[in-house]
Amino acid sequence: MKKLVLMGTVLFCASIGINAQKCNMYFPSREGSESEMTSYNAKDKIEGVTKTVILKKETGANGVSLLFESVYSDNSGQEKGKGQYKVRCHNGVFYFNMESMMPQQNGDQASMEVKSDELEFPANPQIGQTLKDAKMTMVMKSGNVTVMEMSMSITNRKVESYEEITTPAGTFNCYKVTYNVRTHAMFDVEVKAVQWVAEDVGVVKTENYDNKGKKVNYSLLTAFRP
Repeated sequence: MKKLVLMGTVLFCASIGINAQKCNMYFPSREGSESEMTSYNAKDKIEGVTKTVILKKETGANGVSLLFESVYSDNSGQEKGKGQYKVRCHNGVFYFNMESMMPQQNGDQASMEVKSDELEFPANPQIGQTLKDAKMTMVMKSGNVTVMEMSMSITNRKVESYEEITTPAGTFNCYKVTYNVRTHAMFDVEVKAVQWVAEDVGVVKTENYDNKGKKVNYSLLTAFRP
């Protein structure tokens, strides 16, 4: 479950912010653009790497849609998950379906039934602004047998500040956004998440904390080709 939450957080962070008319993004928008997020545990050991590429961009009267592909590899470099997902911009709001947080796992023969809300982010975020919550529920089955039921809720989303952040990929001016992520399967896991996103770049840094305020993991943008 730990890797699932981590992958979901990375994919969520990679998909923030579009302006309706011009569709200026807090993510690169050119077909072929690539980014790499490296995830670490609290002891600075690499847990995995997520590489994302934009496969297709479509522009129309209703805004912009993008087709992404993300590949997640573990700390040994072995590919563990790969998936494609779409995001869209409409009427000044960016929409990202939470179902995209659940990439298909390599070798997984089970089927996944997913019901999810769309995460929203405004074209022009304001410091102190509260953003909408979202929820996703999943049922994994092998044939007619239910293997696992899981839910994920993202709540208390808020734009906190505007800060300069430096990572191995460079120095960026970022919006800092905080939120809570709660997952429920056999037991509950809740973390407080912090993310920093930059215009025309996307996620630059994330941090996750447990309910006692202890950092459990973090991610950094380690490579970027706009």
